[in-house]
Amino acid sequence: ILVGFEESYDMTAQLYKVFDLVKGKEEKIRSLKEMYKGSVIISVVIEIENREAPGITIDEQITASLVKLGAEMDVDIYVMS
Repeated sequence: ILVGFEESYDMTAQLYKVFDLVKGKEEKIRSLKEMYKGSVIISVVIEIENREAPGITIDEQITASLVKLGAEMDVDIYVMS
C-alpha cells in the first residue's frame, strides 16, 4: 500500500491514515506474511524543509496497530534545506 506525499507536521496523523486503510485486514496481512515468510514494514519518509521538523510520536494506538499487523516501522529523515 502506497500513500503518496502529503505535507504534514504530525507523523502520527499520517500513520493513522495508513492504519485506517488496512483496518479489518490485519489477520489476512499476518496470514500472508506467515505464508510467504515475508515482512510487513511501515515505512515513513520525512523531508524537512526550512528547519520545520514534524512532530514524531509513536503512541499506544500506533504501537497496537503495528502489533496487530506483525509489522516493523522504518523512519527515514531527510533534511532538504
